[in-house]
Amino acid sequence: MFKESSHIIAGISTKVDGNMKLDSSSVSDPAAYNRQLFFNRRGFSDRPIISAGLVHGRRVAVIQATDPGGTVPGYDALITDGKGMMLTITVADCLPLYFYDPVKSVIAIAHAGWRGILDNIGGEVAASFKKNYGSQLSNIQVVIGPHLQKCHFEVQDDVASRFAANPEFIIKTDRTFIDLSGLVRRQLVSAGLADNNIRVSGECTYCLTDKYFSYRRDKGELKTMISYICLPGKE
Repeated sequence: MFKESSHIIAGISTKVDGNMKLDSSSVSDPAAYNRQLFFNRRGFSDRPIISAGLVHGRRVAVIQATDPGGTVPGYDALITDGKGMMLTITVADCLPLYFYDPVKSVIAIAHAGWRGILDNIGGEVAASFKKNYGSQLSNIQVVIGPHLQKCHFEVQDDVASRFAANPEFIIKTDRTFIDLSGLVRRQLVSAGLADNNIRVSGECTYCLTDKYFSYRRDKGELKTMISYICLPGKE
């Protein structure tokens, strides 16, 4: 996923792993059980698991190495230099953004829906690297994971008008589509990241019916994947 990938643990669950919806702190809840089982199977049962509460905003929570784990309400992004801390978000069409500074050994993860993207959540995470850890932005590597690609992010005029300041990412035929990952890439480069340090997954959550849940495709009960990132080792 990243350059020097042996120095980072990161990924996303699939439909085979079950529903990872963050809706209950009870271990008896099926979604909570599935999340714990997912990490247990990967040998991460002894790591603190920190989950962003998700409000479709841009706030970034700084996670300390002493954090016991749990959900951080009111945030859509998490950042840490603590080894062994498993940072997670849930997604079901929104963009999972994975960040890694190999020089300062800092990681972050962000949940980027279209509202958060309009608020430049990616740029906010980049600023947090610089402010809290003294990162050189040109060192930061970013992966934009599987998400609802421009082939299926169709919008009506009310949403399209919100992107009017970025017309190059609006695709109009007889319908209107938005290229969200293209906009995120430009925002990150504008924030100071190197374009060649940004990788974008070509996988569409809507298209890959057998692999990913999709809020837009599946409708009804919300089912999600879990995206995660961790620095190997322990403090």
